[in-house]
This record gives sequence, C-alpha cells and structure tokens, in this order.
Amino acid sequence: MMSVRRVAAFSVLSLAAVVADGQSCPREWGVLPIDSPGQYTGIVAFDAEGFGPGTWYASVKKHSTGVGYRANVWRLGGASWEPVGEQLDGDVNALAVFDADGDGPGPAMLYAGGDFTTIGGAAISGIARWNGAAWEAVGAGINGRVHVLHVHDTDGAGPARPVLIAGGAFTEAGGLAARRIAEWDGAVWSVLSTGMSNNVNALATWDSDGPGPAPARLIAGGYFVAAGGTTARFIAQWDGAVWSPLAEGLGGAVSSLATFDHDDDPSTPQRLVAGGVFRRAGAVEARCIADWDGTVWRAMGEGISSGGMSLAVAQNDETGRPELFAAMVQSAGGAQPPTNMSIWDGSAWRLDQQPVRTVMDRLFVMDGSLYAQGIVDDDFGALARLDRLTGPPLITVQPISRTVEAWYDDVELRVAASGPGHLTYQWRRNGEPLIGPTFVWGADQDVLRLGHMRLGDAAVFDCVVSNGCGAVTSEPAAIEVYCPADLNHDGVADWNDVLQFLEWYEAGDSRADIDGDGRIDMLDFWFLLHEKLDRC
Repeated sequence: MMSVRRVAAFSVLSLAAVVADGQSCPREWGVLPIDSPGQYTGIVAFDAEGFGPGTWYASVKKHSTGVGYRANVWRLGGASWEPVGEQLDGDVNALAVFDADGDGPGPAMLYAGGDFTTIGGAAISGIARWNGAAWEAVGAGINGRVHVLHVHDTDGAGPARPVLIAGGAFTEAGGLAARRIAEWDGAVWSVLSTGMSNNVNALATWDSDGPGPAPARLIAGGYFVAAGGTTARFIAQWDGAVWSPLAEGLGGAVSSLATFDHDDDPSTPQRLVAGGVFRRAGAVEARCIADWDGTVWRAMGEGISSGGMSLAVAQNDETGRPELFAAMVQSAGGAQPPTNMSIWDGSAWRLDQQPVRTVMDRLFVMDGSLYAQGIVDDDFGALARLDRLTGPPLITVQPISRTVEAWYDDVELRVAASGPGHLTYQWRRNGEPLIGPTFVWGADQDVLRLGHMRLGDAAVFDCVVSNGCGAVTSEPAAIEVYCPADLNHDGVADWNDVLQFLEWYEAGDSRADIDGDGRIDMLDFWFLLHEKLDRC
C-alpha cells in the first residue's frame, strides 16, 4: 500500500521575496503534498492521453514499493499516483519523452528503459513505449539492462530530427550488435560504431562551439575505457560518425553528466560537467567532478566528496544565473550529515544550507523547477521542490487565556500557523524564552503544556513562529493561578489562612468545609494543610 507522505508547506516559484530589512528570503525544500509509489528513478512531464501537457509520469524501483507493488510507471492524477499499463517484471531505470519527427504531425511518446523482459506476460525486453493505451515493444527491443535514455538533437531548432539514445549493460538492440549504446529514430535501431567496452551510465548533448555552426555532440560516460575501438577513458564524444576521447579522459567511472553556463555569455559554449569516481581529469587533479571546455579539463574548486551523484542545473531566481546542484550518494551506515547537496555558482562550491535535514539522492528539473527525492526532515523518500520563501508565517489560531487551580489543573496553550518553508516555534513567559523546565513540555512546538502550576507561576505567555523569511508573535495569553488555600484572599497561602480557617471552624461557618463533604470537622483542617497549602 502506498504510504502517504507528511505534507510540508511550500510555495510556488516567484520573484525573490524581500523581508523588511531588505534581505531576500531563502530557498527551502518543501515536500509535495502527494503520496509516493516508491523510490523514484525518473520523472517527466508529458501529455500522452489528453491529461494536459504538465502531466507527470514517474518510474519507480520495483523493490521499493513492497507489498503494495502494482506497477513500475505511474501517472500523477490530482494528488495521487495511478499505475500506467500492466506490470513490468523488472525495474524501470529511466524515462524519456521522444517525438521522432520533431515538429511533424507524429505524436511524442513516453519511453521506459530498464531490466525487464516482459510486460503483462508479453515479451518486451529492455525498453518499451506507451501508446496511450498500452505498453508496446520498441522494435526487437534490447537484450540487457538500460541505465539511461537521452533525446539527442544535433542542431536544436534546425532540420535534423532528434534521436533516442539508450545506454546501459546490453550487447544487442533491435537484433543488431550494439555494445552498451544504441540509437532509435522512431522506426529502426542503429549502432554507434562498435559501441563501448563496458557499461554506459550517463548521456548528454554538448555543443562545442555554442552558437557556431558545428553540430552538437553526444557525450557518453560510464565504466568503459574504449569507445568505437578507440581508447577513451570513461568518457567519449560521438560526432555522428566516430567516437573520440576528450583529451586523456578521466581517472575513474562517470556516474552523471550535465552542461553548465559558467560565464553567462551566450557567445561562448557551455561547459560539459562530469561527475564520478575519479581523482584526475585529463592532466589535472579533480576530486569527483570536473568540467570540459572543448580543449582541456578543469578542476571545479576543491571538488566534492562522493563519486556517486546526481547533477542538475537550475536557475537562481534572485541572481538570474544558473547554478549546478550536486546531490551526493551517502554511505549506508554511520552518522549522516544534515545535507548532501552542494551548489556550484561558476566559481565556488557552497553547501545547500537548510533549516532541516535534507539528504537527496536523485534530482529532476521540470518546467524550470528543481525537484529531488530523498529525506526532508524525517520524511524519508519524499519528493520535494526547491522554492524561494514568499514571506513570514501567518498565525491562524491564537492561544487563549485561562484561570487554573494551583497544582491540579494542567494548562495547554496552542497556536496554529501557515506559511512557506519550515516553521519553528518558541514559547515565551513574560517575554523570556521557555527552555523546558520541570513540568513544561513543548516549548519549541505548536502546543505548550504546563503542569502542576503554583501561585508564583502565573504569567503571560506568547509564541514566536518563524521561518527563513521572518517571525511573527502570537497574541498574549494570561494564565492566572488561584489557590483554594488562600482563604483571606491576600495572594499568599500561609498561616494567616490557617488562622482564618480556625475562625470559621469555631463559628461553624460553611466556608470551613474545605473538603466539600458537607461536614465541618478536623478532616477539613487536614485537607487544608496537606492538600491545599502544600500544593500552592
């Protein structure tokens, strides 16, 4: 059964919000208010069946959905995921939307690649496409695991049609000898020379001369050390006819690729970024990540600490410049850091500082927004979006004043607040923060509980609710404490009240019936001393 994820507040993308002191509000990861079918391996936005151009399709790992496993590919309908077609017998590792005739009349279709061999009992191996009603074979299929699907277009808006590239751990595509990489044009499979010597993990399109006339090239990264029979250490480029290395290549396997505009200059080409398990790129030392400018490899600062990573480029809405996000795979054991996300702005790295723990393992960019799967606070497997906060919180329920009997009555004060980002709470007593002394619970929560209050505990309480954009303070709630043993009403429970009791007792005054049993006797005196005075 699907597990419903905790809903965290999040805002839509907007221009940078500005707080009163002129500082812009930060960006935070907000968990989307949708359930999760499992561990996501791919998400695309696509209109396959008239649901709308922004309809989400997601692939998930089979093992991650447990007893409730029903499908590998899901469509988001409203606030919940719906299975797409019949069950595949293995994992789907990648999704892609591919329109074989570009701007022609033919429809775009959803492709899924993985390590499956059947769908609903039908023999469909390695790759399949969704025709709007059912999964169907893509030619004769692929005889092994597909790790990555990539739509490659050599000339952008030019006349050349795009092709779909599949990379992975296979040796045949469409019945042709295709070692670890193959091309689908919408009708037939083609090989890219003799392929690779080992598995392909990542694919990208990179234009070596930016706005110049040279066609964009296909970049492949993985575990191979040869491409098309030519030495190419872990990364290679395809120009449409032959494979060639990128200088001396890299010192270890590539797990991810991205292109990044490092200088905000449209006249210069973007850099190609490779992440993986290496300590050298070309002739330079580079820890796990490096960029290629078409001639030489360059280190990116001091690098990052993990070779297994997911890369994505998203626009910073405040600076107007792109940023490269790197989510690094964490080890299975030991203490985990508060974040595993680093951000490259073109010159330096910084950690993605967040108010709660955020450990992401896969990044997605859709419609200009950056999404990630991972841990947000204590929500494991959450799908989150990075948004800029739009303002401070708004308190919607205020705490209420009340009067309580000393010791016997517990007090519960409650606030409710809404607003973007992670909300924090701090209760105060007479303007001073409560830090959780004896008989105080929830000083940093939305509900404050006070127990066994005495006369001296009467005070005015309020709550400060904050997010990264500012803070608001609730209305004050006055808590009055009365003591039934303060018989003379002088605000103090002491021996003068005992004398008052004795006066009433001798006069037979009904006010001496302290225990309320309808009789005036020495039990009232005992009750006054041990049940009233002691507890005030």
